[in-house]
Amino acid sequence: MSNNLKTLFILIFTLFTIMGCEQNTQEKITLGTSADYPPFEHIQDGKIVGLDIDVAQFIAKRLNKELVIQDMDFGGLIPALNAGKVDFVMAGLSISEERKKNVDFTLAYFEPQFTLLTLKDKPITDLNDLANKKIGVQLGSVMESFLKDLQEKLPTLTLESLPKNIPLIQNLKLGRLDGVMVEDAQANAFVAANPGLIANNLPGSQGEYAIALSKNSHWLSDFNIAINDLKQSGELERIKQKWIENQDNKQHANSYDWVIYIIKGLGVTLEFTVISVLCGLVIGVILALANLSNRCLFQTPAKFYISIFRGTPLLLQLSFVYFATPSLTGYNISIFLAGVTAFSLNSGAYIAEIIRAGIQSVDKGQFEASQALGVPYALMIKDIILPQSFRNILPALVNETVNMLKESAIISTIGAADLMKRAQVVSAEQYTYFAPLLVAAGCYYITVFILSHFATRLENKLSLAHHD
Repeated sequence: MSNNLKTLFILIFTLFTIMGCEQNTQEKITLGTSADYPPFEHIQDGKIVGLDIDVAQFIAKRLNKELVIQDMDFGGLIPALNAGKVDFVMAGLSISEERKKNVDFTLAYFEPQFTLLTLKDKPITDLNDLANKKIGVQLGSVMESFLKDLQEKLPTLTLESLPKNIPLIQNLKLGRLDGVMVEDAQANAFVAANPGLIANNLPGSQGEYAIALSKNSHWLSDFNIAINDLKQSGELERIKQKWIENQDNKQHANSYDWVIYIIKGLGVTLEFTVISVLCGLVIGVILALANLSNRCLFQTPAKFYISIFRGTPLLLQLSFVYFATPSLTGYNISIFLAGVTAFSLNSGAYIAEIIRAGIQSVDKGQFEASQALGVPYALMIKDIILPQSFRNILPALVNETVNMLKESAIISTIGAADLMKRAQVVSAEQYTYFAPLLVAAGCYYITVFILSHFATRLENKLSLAHHD
């Protein structure tokens, strides 16, 4: 193995070690949330704030703990709790019998009224009027459970469940839905941001928000005591007034600071992309050489590896690395290390096939001449074969880098503040869908354009050098 390759391995290992290490101090308690659900949790001036956050701060203070907030996708909160990534979950989380099978709930701290958003000229004021209607609802929410139960009474009621409310509101405005069910605090904010909508209070529809803890958690009694103190002291009413009744705390939709906030996510996206592609390149070289080997001991594992990582979705691989690693090994892997590991392993499988094809494209005479001159196999690959194959595979490597740049957006599902995550946060904060995604799309496009431009120039230089 060349000194350069050894140095690259050492640098990668050192980087993983530094970024993957996490302090595990007893003074801290970690909240898992999805900061795209104002007024309960959202990002304002670069910080996660909201009703749930104030309640969590009160409880942490009562427990004499420092609150650490872990932002991630709503669908990953319960798995993160069960994997020990967070100590408790608050995200406008409703008590349901299905969820009780996986987590323990504290006493309820908020009782939302279910509200149906409709177009102003098409109000719906009664549950029976939902017959023959198509209603949108957030996936996994208590509103979804409520509407599914209602479908037994109204079989002609059709549901469309999505992970976020913002795209549902967009579909409602486009006429694709007859209504969207949300809780009353969010309904008021949506109506304020969308003058064409109206909030319809539906009698007989109500839920309960509570804090989720892992099964048989030793925190349950302490949390319930803190919640009782929160209610009896009047602090809970003050928090409700601050975030729900006080209009001075609503988001400033006319401010364009959110554009800078989204653009700053480009650094995170590039960090994951560059490191993952470099690590994938190392993995790909090793796999390609093993795959071209005549020995089954090397070839079979390489083929199996490539088959697994090319045959399963990247999102599944990321989820497995992040959520399963603590359960299987006891190591609390960080978001950065989980993302780089999953992306590198996935990219390595694709790069391996690219490099294998590049090596096979080199004229056989090069191999034969090297062997005739007695050049060792390792030196032949490093100094003769790989440099020639690199010129042939450069476009494919650039394409893999571009794909990784775009696919890295799924890191937002476990809480990394990349371009996509920040665009989603702003969408929830500003109650608009198109503009934040357009800014994120522009960042992706400009980055890909610059990358492709420099890759084309490098390819032309290599082509000129080859002809000379």
